[in-house]
Amino acid sequence: MKEQERDISFPSMWAIHFSSVRFCLLTGLCLAFLIFSIIYITKSLAVIDLQSGTLLYDPVHALLPAAIDWSNIIFFLTYSSVFIVMMDVIMKSPIQVLRLGFAIGLMKLLRSFSMFLIPLEPPVGIVALQDPLVSFMTPNHVVALRDLFFSGHCATMMILLLVAVSPLVKKWMRIIIVIVPLLILQQRVHYTVDVLAGLAVGAAVYWLIKNLVNFKPNYQV
Repeated sequence: MKEQERDISFPSMWAIHFSSVRFCLLTGLCLAFLIFSIIYITKSLAVIDLQSGTLLYDPVHALLPAAIDWSNIIFFLTYSSVFIVMMDVIMKSPIQVLRLGFAIGLMKLLRSFSMFLIPLEPPVGIVALQDPLVSFMTPNHVVALRDLFFSGHCATMMILLLVAVSPLVKKWMRIIIVIVPLLILQQRVHYTVDVLAGLAVGAAVYWLIKNLVNFKPNYQV
């Protein structure tokens, strides 16, 4: 299918996909699921700081220098990567667009539940991560400090790496998936276990979605 997608023009590729009722239904379901999950997690962030949790000792934090605010760089790398991968999959693989939407939505729902089920106190020396988009969408514009287990940034980076189609974009994401977690750890935004769990959850979520969301367009039309 990938060879066929490369041989067909961008508009024709999407026209063929949208000529299928099943693909249209999948698209509608994907949008509804993604919107629901984003609304749900932003509401969760508004109340997550009201609960108390466990303060962990992190040996990796102990080895790192004092926290520095990398918020602007993390913000830029995260959203530029989302944009780059989105453009990549939109131009090359409509089914990967849907998988990206479903995977991000499922990851956000899982994170909403895990933050309540595994409450943690903010790491010692944490410098709050300032994300203007998340702050704008969160009720009362709260900057949550206890949205810890697991790291949404790391899970997102893993999903983006696995969703990407172009080899060049994948190389970019392999670099970003190292840089962003390191910056997050150095800023003490997450514990090491949050970062590792985020990467693992991102990989597991994409594997599940890849196996559940399948569509084979008829390129002979």
